[in-house]
Amino acid sequence: MKTHEYETFADRCFRDTPPPCACVCPLPYDVREFIKLMQRGSYRSALRLYRSAVIFPDIVSRLCPAPCEGACVRGRMNGDRSIDLKALERVCVERGTSAKPERFNIPKRLQSVAVIGAGLSGLACAYKLASAGYGVSVYEKSSSIGGSVLSELPQSCAQALEREFSAVDCSFTLNTEITGLDQIAADGVYIATGKGGNAFLPEEGSYPGGVFSGGRLLGADHMSAIAHGIRAAQALELYFKVGRTAPISTRDEKEPDDRYYAIPYRIPEASAPPAKGEPEAHRCLRCNCTACYDVCPMMEKRKIFPKKMSSDVVVTLKPNMSKRTGVRMITGCTFCGKCQEVCPENINMGECLLEARGDFYESGAMAPAFHDYWLRDMDFTLSDEAYLVYRRDESLPCQAVFFPGCQLGASLPEYVTSVFECFERVYESPALYLGCCGAPSVWAGQRDKTAQAGALIQAQWERLGRPVFISACPSCVKNLKKLCPEIPVRSLYVWLTEHEDILPTHTDGATVHVLDPCASYGDTETAEAVRSLLRARGYTVENPAQDVGCCGFGGHIYASDPELYHEFAHRRISGQEGVFAVYCANCRDVFVHDGADVRHILDFIFGCSAPMRQPPELGQRRENRRRLKAHYLGHHVPPEESPLQVVIPPSVVEKMDSLLILRQDVQNVILAAEESRRKIYDQAQDVYYAHRRIGAVTIWARYRLVDEGAHVENVYCHRVDVKEG
Repeated sequence: MKTHEYETFADRCFRDTPPPCACVCPLPYDVREFIKLMQRGSYRSALRLYRSAVIFPDIVSRLCPAPCEGACVRGRMNGDRSIDLKALERVCVERGTSAKPERFNIPKRLQSVAVIGAGLSGLACAYKLASAGYGVSVYEKSSSIGGSVLSELPQSCAQALEREFSAVDCSFTLNTEITGLDQIAADGVYIATGKGGNAFLPEEGSYPGGVFSGGRLLGADHMSAIAHGIRAAQALELYFKVGRTAPISTRDEKEPDDRYYAIPYRIPEASAPPAKGEPEAHRCLRCNCTACYDVCPMMEKRKIFPKKMSSDVVVTLKPNMSKRTGVRMITGCTFCGKCQEVCPENINMGECLLEARGDFYESGAMAPAFHDYWLRDMDFTLSDEAYLVYRRDESLPCQAVFFPGCQLGASLPEYVTSVFECFERVYESPALYLGCCGAPSVWAGQRDKTAQAGALIQAQWERLGRPVFISACPSCVKNLKKLCPEIPVRSLYVWLTEHEDILPTHTDGATVHVLDPCASYGDTETAEAVRSLLRARGYTVENPAQDVGCCGFGGHIYASDPELYHEFAHRRISGQEGVFAVYCANCRDVFVHDGADVRHILDFIFGCSAPMRQPPELGQRRENRRRLKAHYLGHHVPPEESPLQVVIPPSVVEKMDSLLILRQDVQNVILAAEESRRKIYDQAQDVYYAHRRIGAVTIWARYRLVDEGAHVENVYCHRVDVKEG
């Protein structure tokens, strides 16, 4: 993707855009932040924010007609009422007002400004500019400031107005009617002469540079008049800085975004009054879209939303950056697709981050260790040790290929053998494809390696006579369709529903909760097929109370953020009880490791393994694939022989799995050290230390030499390559 594509990827996201109440307010008012402060009981901070937006809080909180109430989301809900924002503003003014006005220690500006008219619009402009350090002179034909509206308000409002202006450099010339702009010597002018006042509009119909008009003069109400004054101050500052003159916007409201009314808000149940802040403030939903954030542990951990994610990707992908802020974000996505599923605008941030991984890898800045283990595992799957395209009779035409995926057989070979026996009962000469769909290289951003994997599958498909591929892995189904669009790909579980007559028959009345893997997002046919297979065996099928996100395996985020990896699994399965069915081998192994009673759908059909079977260690996963190939070739896989017996206790093996270190890797470290005698001896402890670079990681082993060989006491690893002189 190009830079501008990343920049605009999340443009449709309406997170942090003005909520409906703010849209109908003519003043630039951050309602969400105001409510947050009122919920905390931070009245002075709330007043500071409110004053910055409305200029004259005491007056506005009394005069405002509160159009926000008509647009309030809660007011549109059945049986609910709008937030009384005006009452909250009054509370803020009464509790947050300080006896002393705020003073601004700002350097004086060279330019001067004349404001004609001391009504609310003129005063708003004058106050803004005076607060910014400009010398401001206000001319008023009457004997007081504030305009006729002050006569409708308590005397305290006039006093508050005078108190506010006592803190800024602003002079008032009262009882003086200006009849022409030539009477004024100033660098900029704002004309706010009120309803029916003099507009000083020249014959050509436009003002000279640095002259603006607004407020009641243009038919605005009191609140819009203040908004015009604020915009006029901004326009004058822009004119002073760049010489730009353009009419100020007099459109004070915009249509509320209807998408805010469609958000499924969680309304808290009525309870005791809050310990802090105003009860009415706590009723406010602070309307905002959090749909993707609520289902994504990565977004929640990073405290990040789509638009910021897009901008962080751009910064991270810039060449020669000393600090790449979005690396953990880019490498922390599991590509589960849940963000797109819940997004009102159908934005798939996983697609953005997957592209970013590819561009990041091609830039040479991607840390190799993030995906080193899985890329080496992919190479193993495609090596002579595990790769196989098997047919019992090559002379017959091939009608179908069973593509189990690399992790199904790694978890338990019986999954593959049981299914392929069914294939051989249906077809004369089906094929078994023990290989990889390319997912590890896709998730590592290595597009060339992915293309090579796809080319290999395509070539085998052509050689086999273009049969249908039937896969047990939802990720494989998804990747194969994308990588090899010509190949017809089907889900194994849909195929099994079509061949119920060859499946084992047994019934069970237990209740099973089905967890759909994230790769099956949108595949309702497969999801229903799995449920149908369970019902056919007498199970009562239910969906879990909560089913969001991924098991954490997707995207291979473990190396870059183990804590986030565990959070994905924990969030998906925690707090739920009962027996769960999955149709992804990775989901089964991850959730069982997390302590849940999760079984693969093939366990329910064929009884392949006992409940709560623990996932095999990393080394055993490779051994399972070796034995699976040997099973179909009729070979015997002898135990590996080594000149030195290396004993690794279970506690160390558990640590090795957490560090993605294979048993064979540790053995190679020790054997190389013993053969080369390049090792460190700690005489006091009578232990040896040895290290070796394997892939992108340096592995260390601490071991003792005993009669039967080497006894490993500890292992650890790092990315640094140790160079010896």
